[in-house]
Amino acid sequence: MHNSEILKNLDKINKYCDSSNNKNRNALFENCKDSVRGDIQWHGIPKKSANETDYMPVTAECLNELWIDKFHFTLDEFYNDPEIYLSVLLKMKIAKYELFCDDTPIDRNIPLSFATVFEACTLGADAQYHENNEPSLISSSIIDETTELPLKFNFTDNVMVEKAKAIYEKIQSIVGDEFKVVFPPWFRGPQGVALYLRGYDKFMIDMHINPDFSHRILAYVTKAAKEYTTWRANFLNEGIEKGDLFNDDIPLISPSDYDTFFLPYENELCDFFKGIYYWHSCGDISKHIPNINQIHSMELLDIGVSVDDKHKALNSIHKDQCIEIRFLASKYIQNMKPEETENYMRNVIAQCKESRIKKYVLRTSGMGIINNAEEDLLRLKSWVEITKKIQNELA
Repeated sequence: MHNSEILKNLDKINKYCDSSNNKNRNALFENCKDSVRGDIQWHGIPKKSANETDYMPVTAECLNELWIDKFHFTLDEFYNDPEIYLSVLLKMKIAKYELFCDDTPIDRNIPLSFATVFEACTLGADAQYHENNEPSLISSSIIDETTELPLKFNFTDNVMVEKAKAIYEKIQSIVGDEFKVVFPPWFRGPQGVALYLRGYDKFMIDMHINPDFSHRILAYVTKAAKEYTTWRANFLNEGIEKGDLFNDDIPLISPSDYDTFFLPYENELCDFFKGIYYWHSCGDISKHIPNINQIHSMELLDIGVSVDDKHKALNSIHKDQCIEIRFLASKYIQNMKPEETENYMRNVIAQCKESRIKKYVLRTSGMGIINNAEEDLLRLKSWVEITKKIQNELA
C-alpha cells in the first residue's frame, strides 16, 4: 500500500469538504459533527421540518462487499491491516460522494469499525474474518449458568481493544491532525451483546425458564457498555456524548418481553449517555414502536428496512420524533423497474405527509450484491436520483 495514494485521496477529500456542493449538503442537517455513528455511516437530523419545506434529505449506503472488486481488497485484510483499511475507506468515501449524489456530506472523519463483533469480542468472544463477508463470531455461546461474570472490566489490557488501539494509532499517524480518526464506540444494544455471548437459542429459552439469569447477563453487558464508554472517553480525553442503540434482534421477541427484559437496560444506558442519539434496527419493529417510544430521550429513530407497511409504522410514532425511513434495496431498488420504484417512493412520501411527520430522512442502506456490484451501484444511484426528483418536485 502506497502512502502517496492515501495522501492524494486525503487531499481530494479536503477539496470536496470545502466545495459549495458539500456546503449545500451540510446545510440540510442541524448536527453534522454528531452524524457519523458507530456503524461508520452517516445518520443526520434534518435542519428544517416538513412543515417548513417539502424537501427532506435523501441518503444512501451499501455494504462494503460492493467495493471489493473495484478497489481490489478482501474484507479480512480490511479489518486487520490499518493501511488497507484507511486506503479503502478513503476510496469508498470519495466514490460514494461522486457516484450517489445523495445528500450525505463528505467529512474529515475516519471512523474505525469492526462491524457487529466488536462489543462481544471485548467481552471474550473470538471473531473469524472472511475474504468476501463481514466478520462473524466463532462460537455461538461463551456464557452458561456456571460462568462467573466479572464485576470489573480492564479495557486497557484487552485483546480486542489493543487491536483497535494499534490500528487507530497507525491511521492517526498517517492522516495527521486535520482528519479525525474515530475510535470505535459501543453501539450494540444490550439484547444483541447478550445474544452473541450466550447464543440465540439459549438466551431466548433463558428468558422464559431462567429469567433471573437473563437479567444477570443483561446487567453485565450494560455495565460493560458504560465502563467501556468511560474508558474510551478517558483514553481520547473527550467527554461522553449521546450514545446509540443498535437492535437488529428486537423483532425476535414480543413487545411485552421487550418491556420486561430490554427497555429497562436501554433506559439505563439512555440515562448514562444523557440521551440516545440513534435507535436502529434492520428488523420489522412496527409492533414494538409504542414500547420504543418509552425510551427517555431519543433523537433519531430508524424505521428499518424490514418494515414493509410504512403507513402502520408512521402512525405509531410521536409526530415530533425525527425518523429515518429506510427501504429494502433488494426489493425496491435492485428488483424493481424505475417507474415502479418511483410510484412506490411517491406513495411513501404521501404517507409521511398524511401522518404529519415533522422530520424524516429517506434512506437506503445495507445493500448487498444481487445482480453484480457495478449494476447494483448504478441502481442505487438511480434510486437516489428518483427520490430526489420527487422531493424537488414537491419543494
